[in-house]
Amino acid sequence: IFPIRQDHRFHFKGVTKASFKVLKKQGARSWLFFFGYFVVIVPFGNLIFQSNLLTKFVIPDFIVEFLSQRIPYLVGLLAFGLLVWYLAIRFIYTLPLMILERKKAGEAVKASWSMTNKRLWFIIRNIAFVTIAVFVSTYVIYVLLYLLQLKLDTLSDTISLLGGILNLTVVQFLQFVSNAWLSVLLINFLYTQLNVQAETTTKVAFDK
Repeated sequence: IFPIRQDHRFHFKGVTKASFKVLKKQGARSWLFFFGYFVVIVPFGNLIFQSNLLTKFVIPDFIVEFLSQRIPYLVGLLAFGLLVWYLAIRFIYTLPLMILERKKAGEAVKASWSMTNKRLWFIIRNIAFVTIAVFVSTYVIYVLLYLLQLKLDTLSDTISLLGGILNLTVVQFLQFVSNAWLSVLLINFLYTQLNVQAETTTKVAFDK
């Protein structure tokens, strides 16, 4: 996404090599941060960032049943989830800073925490707006496909069957496209905010 945004030619091989170069330069602490980030924060981030990988992180039914019978545990889990979700927002610029500006994990964490200071609700509002807009657009198309299928069901069995197969294929493809588009919009938002922050920092330094 970043090479395309910068009007550079996109080459998957080149982007992959550049990503590995960045990862090789990260120390042991950075790798520990990556592990903690993806194990603890990313699953809760599925409330915002949708992907086929994140949907694999689910709470088993027996745990849900256990918690529903023990309210204090359930309240504790909800409190923990809110805390992790809050940290996910505060650390939202960490990975972009590590990848784009080649910052170490500690520096990126501090910078992200500073950048999100007093901007928490601004970030939440924008993420919520983009997410809701994409989901509403997607589900409007789902409803139209459902109404189309109802119409096809009144026709012959062959047409109804072919229409059902085609509609299910479109639904699967649309789900993939909507998730990808949502990710692009959110990353584009983060990229724009990073540029704004960099320009502001440069202007302040120049004024001094």
